[in-house]
Amino acid sequence: MIYAEYSSADTTYEYTEFESDRIKVLGGNHFAFGFQGYRGDPDFAYAGGGRYEYTDSEYTETIQYHSASGNVGYSLTLKDFNSHL
Repeated sequence: MIYAEYSSADTTYEYTEFESDRIKVLGGNHFAFGFQGYRGDPDFAYAGGGRYEYTDSEYTETIQYHSASGNVGYSLTLKDFNSHL
């Protein structure tokens, strides 16, 4: 991953540097991701996945499984998706 932007109701966070290696795999209409070594802890691992939908301008992921179960059901939509490719 080389860039990420997260927005809440009143704040937007941009990330261009990451503290660990990350991977995301897309196949069919499913995705999976994971990373290890967060903040220098080699035993830390984080993973999850679920379904995604893609239209001409939006990409939406819905988490169906996650190592932190509180994230299950969370959806993320990237708008103007083609402009980031």
